[in-house]
Parts: sequence; structure tokens; C-alpha cells
Amino acid sequence: MANQPASRGSRLPPIVCISNAEWDAPIPTNRQQLMRRFAERTPVVYVEAPLPVLGSVLGHSRNRRRRHGWRQEDRVHILQAWDWLPYPIAKRSSTLSRVADARFRRYLVREWRGLGWSRPLLWLFAPDAGDLLGAFDERLSVYHCVDDYGSIELYNGYRRVAAYSDLKREEHLAQAVDLMVVTAPKLLDRWQGANPHLYLLPNVADTALFEQALEPGPDHPVVAAIPAPHVVFLGALDRYKVDLALLAAVARRCPSVHFVCAGPIGTGDRTQSDKLPQASNLHYVGPLPQRELPAVLRTARACIIPYHLNDYTASVSPLKLYEYLAAGQPVVSTPLPSLLSVTNEGLLLSPPDPALFAARIEEAIRIDAATRRRISVQASGHSWDRRIDELEALILEHLASAAGASVATEATGIKATMTTRTTLLNG
Repeated sequence: MANQPASRGSRLPPIVCISNAEWDAPIPTNRQQLMRRFAERTPVVYVEAPLPVLGSVLGHSRNRRRRHGWRQEDRVHILQAWDWLPYPIAKRSSTLSRVADARFRRYLVREWRGLGWSRPLLWLFAPDAGDLLGAFDERLSVYHCVDDYGSIELYNGYRRVAAYSDLKREEHLAQAVDLMVVTAPKLLDRWQGANPHLYLLPNVADTALFEQALEPGPDHPVVAAIPAPHVVFLGALDRYKVDLALLAAVARRCPSVHFVCAGPIGTGDRTQSDKLPQASNLHYVGPLPQRELPAVLRTARACIIPYHLNDYTASVSPLKLYEYLAAGQPVVSTPLPSLLSVTNEGLLLSPPDPALFAARIEEAIRIDAATRRRISVQASGHSWDRRIDELEALILEHLASAAGASVATEATGIKATMTTRTTLLNG
């Protein structure tokens, strides 16, 4: 893996992505969706969140596999580093945190240099990665902020950000990068003024994949024996995010509707399966590969996003929204701030009141086939492929500006302008 990579028809430099998630997470997020597609245009290195070695040995690392070093999947070069310092110790010792982070930094830089590639684009998802700026002699740096990390701490109690240096603070990272991307309006509000190049790019979907739900095909085995009609929830079942009490109450109000929940349990806050609401019309089928989800949605009559309205979900941009819509499914959701400006047909917002939410579900179930086709067509413009075009145009514009050139980038005819301090590219 030590040769200069061949060009893939793009003017983008190689990308080093510093992620805060593993590559093969149970649910693909914006991190994997973007980097997989960037790898079709330019070489990509994806550095996974460090694997806590002790936690892995004790079985506390959520089934992550120990695969230290390099591997390659989907044309992406993936690097797994190990975190030898247990979190309960690290959070109590600035000295040990400093030593562990310095070791991690040296390891990443050594492995990167071993590839022999040219100066990269540094793409940061980890909010505590500010100490890596400049370490790769990068041509451009991007902080892609996808969550309100301060709010997450209130629910899962985990804070890996070291206290020993301002370089590890998210505020430093936001100010020091060349440009910053956020995924929700509330995140845009929070970071206004932190960076002169701040962009709102909401999450979108693999619309081509989910459109397959409208095509004839067999029912997925996990739903084949479940009586119709089906209402589907796709995603992690974490109690700080999913309003489980609302889900239970709605299931009681709709006894003839069968609710199918496909996704892992407790990925963010260690919710236990025995804490999930139980009913004869609630079905937890576990996580499924994303490629199989269209077969689950093929039998559905509606989909739901029954999220809490709290300080964390105020900054959430649900990937599942456009996955549902691309599948031609009407969506009943609590009124998350990121959804209030969505104009797509098929989105039905409801307060977290069981009677009102149930009434919206009944309304969604009655939507006809022609309308469902129209919902899918409208969603097709909200794809990761289009998002990559927009991001490539944005990056090339910044690279040209940094080089003192004045050029217009042509990725699918989308021109990013730098005439305002904040640019909004709506999903």
C-alpha cells in the first residue's frame, strides 16, 4: 500500500478521514456514505475511532473486531488504531491522556507517510481531533460536525475529549479548520461566527438503493410472517433518542397495525432489550445489512421517526427520512427542528402525543400507490451522489482560492460561491 495512487478522474487530492466511528458499524452513517463515494473519485484513508483494547477483551466494545492496522473495503483504505488507556483512567489523568494521544498521533502520521501519497485533504469527524491539524501537511482541512456532542454526554456519560489542552476542544477545531460543514440548522446556529466558511448540508440517502422497495420482489424473511399492515422504524433503538413510551402508547392505540423495528439496540446509551416496550404488535427484528432494507420497506404502509424532543435531537438530521421517502413511504415523525423546513410530500409531523401520532399513522397508511411513486421521485434529488458533487465543488473552490486562482468548478454544474460568510446548501 505504499505507492502513489492512480488518479480516478477527479482533481481532488487524496483524503484522510479521521472518524469517530468504525467503518463497519451496524448502521452506515454519513461518514461511511461519503467516504465510500469519495473513494470512487480519489484515494481515501479512513481512520476508525480507536478501539479500546481492554474494553474489547472484556466484551465491552459493542462487538467490534480487533483488526489492528490496515485493511481495504470498497476501495477505502481503513486503519484501525488501538487505545491502550482505559477511559476511566484517561478521564482522570491529563498526563496519561497526553501520552496516549501523542502516541496515537505519531502512529497515524507514521502509517500515513508509509503510503507515500501526496498532500491530502484532511476530513475530520472527531470533535477532539484538533491536535491533528497540520500533522499531515494537508492542503485543506474540513470539520464535518454531525452531532451536538455536548448534549450526547448528558445521556451516555462518555467524554473522551481530553482536558489537558485547548487543541482537543471542539471550539478550537471549529475555528482552526479551513471550512466547516454542519448537518442541522441548530448546529448552524450554534457555530455561527466560529468559522468564516460554515455550510449547512443536511443528511440525505442512498436513494437508488431504497427506490428498489417500489419494485416487485419477495418479502424479507423477517417480516414474511408478520401480519399486515406494517409500519417500520429503521435505526438504533436508544432510549435517549427514541421515545419508547410514545412507541408503546401508539402501538396500543393501533392494535391492528404491526410495528417492525429493524436496528441494533443500545448503540449509544446501552439500552437493554428487556427495557423495550413489549406488545403482540411490536416486532424487534435486529440489525440488518442496509442492502436488505428495501425488502423490509416493500411490505410497509408507513414509516416512523418517534424521536424525543430534547437538546440532543434538536440537532439531529435523520438519515432515515430520505431513505423512507425514496422507498415511497409516507413518514410520521415528531417535529424535529431539522424537519420543520422540509417540503417533501409524504412527511407528516405530529406532536409526541399518542392519539395525534396514531391518527397520523392511520392517515399515512391510506396514501395511494400513485402518491407513493410521487413521494419517491421527489426524494430522488436528495442523494449522497448529489451531495458528493456539491462537496467536491466546494472543496475545489476552496483549493483554488487558497492557491490564489479564480476558477469556477463544474461538478454537475453546481457552483459554490464564497460571497457570504455562511452558505446554506439545503438537503
